[in-house]
Amino acid sequence: LVVRDGEGPEHAIGFHAEPNDDGTNVSVAASATALLASLDFQDGIHVLVPDDSGPDTAYRDVLVPGTAALSLSGCPELPPPGPPPGFGVCDGATCTETGAGTIRHAHELVALEGGRFALLWLERTVERSVRRELFCGEPGCACMESTLSETSSMNLVLGLIDATTGTPDRAMDIPVGDLETWGLATSLRGTRLVVAMQQPDLSAVLGEIELAFVLP
Repeated sequence: LVVRDGEGPEHAIGFHAEPNDDGTNVSVAASATALLASLDFQDGIHVLVPDDSGPDTAYRDVLVPGTAALSLSGCPELPPPGPPPGFGVCDGATCTETGAGTIRHAHELVALEGGRFALLWLERTVERSVRRELFCGEPGCACMESTLSETSSMNLVLGLIDATTGTPDRAMDIPVGDLETWGLATSLRGTRLVVAMQQPDLSAVLGEIELAFVLP
């Protein structure tokens, strides 16, 4: 990622992505004195904050603790498609998967009044029961999953970014129920922050946060 703050020099920051990583979402926010950016990978959300320790302003990468992406575990690994045999885990058996973590591509940086910054992201917990069955045809067979039951919940998290460490301090956890969402959008008016959570059918769920409750 290349960052350029105003007329200053460009700063190139490299990230290591896992082989199966499906890209990242980038959010940028600027105040009168600083520009911040955030990105998300499997290992969590990264915030790029100015580093004034040298003669020129550079940027450093801060990994937000506890923001690793949602990953489910508990069922045997699915075999790759191919000719039978080798599909013993696809004989109609059921298993239970559980997991907790952040939703990929669903985070937003917001510049607040007074030069402060906030980061919003979504956390989801899931427990589901699945059935695996074998389907065969040309050119081979594949193990397919169907969900029998699922219990899940989602929280919208608001973190106020510490100017010294660059780490968002969790200021608010807002339960939003069992939502399927693909992203966030925000709009700030004074101390009221409107958050739109996009649904798979392109509709949106709107929420409003009164920042006066969390700002010093």
